[in-house]
Amino acid sequence: MLKEISEKREELMNLALKHGLNSEVTINCSQELDQLIIIFQKQYLASASL
Repeated sequence: MLKEISEKREELMNLALKHGLNSEVTINCSQELDQLIIIFQKQYLASASL
């Protein structure tokens, strides 16, 4: 999961440089990264509470 987050973060940075921060493609990628982070946090909290 951390690898996916890292790869998505790198993709986001590249898209932002190429298309700008307000580009639809950049915003979509940012939202995908947000979802990955949320999933990771939920998994982490679930395992920490065991």
